[in-house]
Amino acid sequence: MQKTNMNTKGSGIERENALLNFRILDTEPEEAYDELARLAAYVCKTPIALITFIDKEREWIKSAVGIEVSARDIPYDRSFGARVISEPEEFLAVFDPAGDESLSVNPLLQNQTDIGFYAGVPLKDCYGNKIGSLCVLGYKPKDLSFEQLSLLETIARQVMLKLEQRPERRDQRPLIELNKHESQDEPPPGRRLNVMTRSRMPALKTSPRIPAALRLMRFLIKRAPKKFL
Repeated sequence: MQKTNMNTKGSGIERENALLNFRILDTEPEEAYDELARLAAYVCKTPIALITFIDKEREWIKSAVGIEVSARDIPYDRSFGARVISEPEEFLAVFDPAGDESLSVNPLLQNQTDIGFYAGVPLKDCYGNKIGSLCVLGYKPKDLSFEQLSLLETIARQVMLKLEQRPERRDQRPLIELNKHESQDEPPPGRRLNVMTRSRMPALKTSPRIPAALRLMRFLIKRAPKKFL
């Protein structure tokens, strides 16, 4: 299995400053983020979804759907999110995370030993700073379709838009480019550890529904059940 360098910690000081700008760490749970996490689980047909933010020491869980989280702080070197933001690609999936040496000590796996699948995309500002992750987890290994990956990335951009709207933000300039990838014929690159890579997926033309993903999201979020158990 290929190992990831967990010492890079994303983009260093610039990434850390970008995260601190949003003043999101250690805030109370918010229904708006829980709705987006529920939507991610619904789209990917998984029981669990998380929205997390990563500073230099920890991964902090803002929203958790489908799993009880006793502690919202996970040490950086044990976290799923740190793996996502340390990868150069735009998507990461891990099959059998309990069998991965660096992830097997993740507190989530200690409490939920039957998790067999993880997939995540980074949360990025328009400068490319990866400040967190949107991820889904399940009990059985699975492949996500092109449409599911595209929608997962769209939901991640919606998380960033929600952050941008926070009145507590220090810098009120726009920080997100919503349609950066939606008009492209090919998805951003990605890979998996034990791992699904986008290069192994069949090349598909962008569905005409994908540029209208926001309309689809509004429809799905009204229908998504509150829990995925």
